[in-house]
Amino acid sequence: MKNNALMKMTTLALASTLLMTLPLPGKEKDLFEEIAKQKNAVVPGLAPNPAPKLPDITLPWSARPAIGFKPENKIDTQEELDAELQRMREKFAPFMAELAPALPVVRQRTEIQQFQWKLINSEMREDEKGNLYTIPKVEPIPEPNPWKTVTIPHYSGPINKAEAHYRTEITLTEDQLKAEKCFLHFNGADYIVEIFLNGKKVGSHEGLIGSFEFDIKPYAKPGKNELFIKAFNDSPMMGDNLFLTNRKFGKKLAACGGMGWDEPGLGMGWHMCPIGFGLNQRCYIETRNAAYINDLFARPMLEKSMAEISVEVPAALMEDKNTTLRYSLYGQNFKEAITVDQSPYRVVKSSAPGAPGFTQVKFLVKIPRDKLRVWSLDEPWLYQVQVKVLRAGSVVDAAKRQFGMRSFVQSATSKPKGRFYLNNKEIKLRGANMMGNIMQCVKRGDFDQLRDDILLAKIANMNFWRMTQQPCQEEAYEYFDKLGLLAQTDMPLFVNIRYDQAKESGRQLVEMMRLIRSHPCNAVISYMNEPGYRDASQNAGQMIETFHQWDHAVGILNPGQVIKWCDGDYLNLSRKYSDHHCYAGWYFNHGTSFKNLYRGGWMGTRAGWMHGCGEYGAEGLESIATMKKNYPAEWVKERPDGTWDPRPIPRNQNWGHSDLGVRWYGRQKTMKEWVDASQNHQKQAVRLQTEAFRRDYKMNSTALHLLIDAWPACWMKSVMDCDRQAKPAYFAFRDALTPLSVNLQLEQSYAHGGDTIRLCAWVCNDTTEVPAQATLRFQTVLDGKVLQTGSAPAKVEASTPTFQGRIVITTPDVSHRQPLTVRLGLFDRNGKLLHDTAFDIDLFPAADKGKKLDNPGGQIRKLIGS
Repeated sequence: MKNNALMKMTTLALASTLLMTLPLPGKEKDLFEEIAKQKNAVVPGLAPNPAPKLPDITLPWSARPAIGFKPENKIDTQEELDAELQRMREKFAPFMAELAPALPVVRQRTEIQQFQWKLINSEMREDEKGNLYTIPKVEPIPEPNPWKTVTIPHYSGPINKAEAHYRTEITLTEDQLKAEKCFLHFNGADYIVEIFLNGKKVGSHEGLIGSFEFDIKPYAKPGKNELFIKAFNDSPMMGDNLFLTNRKFGKKLAACGGMGWDEPGLGMGWHMCPIGFGLNQRCYIETRNAAYINDLFARPMLEKSMAEISVEVPAALMEDKNTTLRYSLYGQNFKEAITVDQSPYRVVKSSAPGAPGFTQVKFLVKIPRDKLRVWSLDEPWLYQVQVKVLRAGSVVDAAKRQFGMRSFVQSATSKPKGRFYLNNKEIKLRGANMMGNIMQCVKRGDFDQLRDDILLAKIANMNFWRMTQQPCQEEAYEYFDKLGLLAQTDMPLFVNIRYDQAKESGRQLVEMMRLIRSHPCNAVISYMNEPGYRDASQNAGQMIETFHQWDHAVGILNPGQVIKWCDGDYLNLSRKYSDHHCYAGWYFNHGTSFKNLYRGGWMGTRAGWMHGCGEYGAEGLESIATMKKNYPAEWVKERPDGTWDPRPIPRNQNWGHSDLGVRWYGRQKTMKEWVDASQNHQKQAVRLQTEAFRRDYKMNSTALHLLIDAWPACWMKSVMDCDRQAKPAYFAFRDALTPLSVNLQLEQSYAHGGDTIRLCAWVCNDTTEVPAQATLRFQTVLDGKVLQTGSAPAKVEASTPTFQGRIVITTPDVSHRQPLTVRLGLFDRNGKLLHDTAFDIDLFPAADKGKKLDNPGGQIRKLIGS
C-alpha cells in the first residue's frame, strides 16, 4: 500500500546537490561556544548598523521643590504572577468555547493506547555513571532485554542510530471490516517506522512532522490481529546534539528542541531535549467510506471578507455524479451560523500538489460584513468550516477545520522593507524560543498546562513564540489559535542539509505546511537554524538555490506565507530580511560586543531592510527549592562546610562546562550565593538586551532563549523553570516588553559624589496607538528621599522608539556606598502613569576617587563596559 503522507511535489524540482558539512578533526568543544565565535561571512549587499548619534537634547529639571511620583506596582513575585494567570484564564475562557454544531458521526475510531516496547539495537551504551558513549557500530542490546509496557504517545532514547520494536494485539470487529476503508492512523512518529499487520508489511514513513495512515483492510481479519512496528532512529544531519567526543552525523531531519524524556544526566533525556525516537503522537484505527475527505484547508481573505476552502478528496470522487459536497460555516467560539448546508459555488480543481490519488477542489465562502469577526491577539475569534460528502443524498463522510479571519504580511515596499502587519496594523514580533515544554504538555495530555503556558507567554507581553528548530503537534497550534498567540515554525534543520536528503527535506516541508497552514496563529516559517559553522560557507550557493525552490513550493501550498530563510543567519544567506543570534551577555562578544549592542549597534544586515534577533539570553540557575525537589541528590549535595558549586549538573555553563558564569560573576561559595549571582546576571543581561532591542527602530523581531524549561536543568537559559516558577529574569523580561514603555539607557553604571552622569530617555512604542499630550516625569531618589524632579512633553510615535533627551545629574556626595535611583515615567493627559522604569547608579563617596573599588556598578558595568 502507498503511504498517503508520502506526497510527491510534482510541480517542483527540489535541489539535490547540497554537500554535507563535517566538523574538523580533533577534540570537540561545546558546540554553542564554537558557534558563538563565528564572524559574519563577508557578503555583498550588507549594510553596517552602527550605534546612532543622538541629538544634543537635555531634559529640564524643575526649580520647584521636588515632588516625586509613585512608581507602578508591577508584577514581580510568584504570588502576583499566579493571580494574574487566574485573571487571564477567566479573560480568555470564552475564546476556548466550542459552540459550532457537532459533525455527523460517520467514522468509527478506536484509540490504541498501549504497546509493548523493546530496544533492539543501538550504537550507544551507558558507562557506570549513566553517561552515554558510542560504540563502533550498531549492535544488539545485551540480555536480559525484556519487553516493557508503554503508553502512547511514547518517546525515549537513545540518541543516534538505534532500532526499537513495538507490538500489540488489536481486535477488529466484522462491522469494522465491512467498512470500505479501515485505516491505521498515526498523528506522527519519530523517525522512520515500518508497520506490519499479521506479519505483512503495510507501509513505512520517514519524518517527525506529518501524520500518515494506511488502509489495513487487505491485511486484517476479524478478531485479534498482531500489530508490529519497527522504529529507527538516526543521528541528525547537524551531528548528535550531546556533542560527544565521537560526534555522529546522520541523515535525520531533526535538531535540538524536541520533547525529550524523563531521564537526568549527561546524554539523557533532560539536557536540551535530545533527539530520541518513538511513537510520540496518537495512533488509532478508523473506518471510513471510500469517498472521504483527506485534508481540509481554510485560507482567510480578510480584505474581501471571504475564505477560500480547499478540500482534498479521492480523484475518482469528482467523476462520480452520485457524490456531492456540502459545506457549512459557523462561529466556533461565538454563536453564529453564516452558511448552512450549501453546495460549493464554482468548484475548481487546484494546482496545489496533493497526496497521490487525491484531487484538491477549491471554493470561496463569503462572510457578510456584519457577521465578520476578526481574529486578533486580544480577541481570537474563530470560525469553523464543516464539509460533508454525500452519496445518493446520505452523508458518508464529514470533516471540520477551525480558522481565523486575519491577515499577516511582511512588506517588501515599506521603509525600511520587512515591516510586519497583522490585520493591516504594524506589529513588532516580541517573543521567546520554545524547546520541549509545549510538546510535553500535548504528549502528557495536560491541556490545562498547555493553556497556562501560552497565557504565561502573553503575561510576559509576548505576541509570538518560536517553535524552535522543529514543529509542535497539531493540538499546540489549535490552542495558540484559541488564545491569540502567533507562532514561528521552524523546519527541523540545523547547520546544513545533506545533499542526499535534499528531496526528503522538501517532502517534509510539504508535511509541515499541511500541518500549520490553516491556523491563524501561523505567522512565520523558517527553513534552517544557524546555517553552517566552520567551513559551510562553500555550500551557500546550493542552500540559496534550494531555499528559492522551497519558497515556490510554500507559495503554492499557502499563498502569502511569511518566510524567514534562516534563524541565526551566520552565513548571511538571506537576500532580504536578516535574522541573527546574539548571546553577547553570555558567550562573550557573540555577534557583537554587548557594549556596542547596548549603545545601539548591530551586525551588518541587508541594506534597506528591517532585521531580527531570533535568540539571545543568559543562563540562570534554578531556585534551591526546584533543584532540591527535582535534581538527583548527588547534584545538590552540599559539603560538610556548607559550600556547593554547580559542577555536578551536567553541561551547565555556570561552572563545570565552559565556566561562563565564573567568567561573568566569579566563583561563589554556597548554593544560595550561586543561585543569587547567576539569577542576577541573567536578569540584568535579559533586561539590558531586551531594552536595547526596543530602542532599535529596525529590530522588529526578537526572541529570548528561553521562556519555560521542559525538564529540570534542561536549558538553564530559561527564565521560568519546569515547575513554572519564575526566575527574576522573567519579570525583567516582562517589563522590558511592555508595548508602550519608557526606557532608560545608561552611559555609566557607577559614579562618585560630585560627578556628572547622563542617562538617555526613550519612549518605545510597539503599538499603532499614540497617547495625546503625554508627559515625561523623572526624578532621583537617595535613601528613600526624592532629590530632584523634572518633566517634559513626551514625543511618542506609532510603532517606533523615540529618543527624548538626556537626563543630566550632578551626583550628591555620600558617606558610604549607596544606590542613587533614577526613575522615568510616562503619563497620559489625565496624569495617569502609563509606564515607569528605573536604574540604580552605584554611588561612592567623593573621597573614594582613585581608590580600588569592590565591583563598582556590579553586573551592569560588566555588561555595558562602563
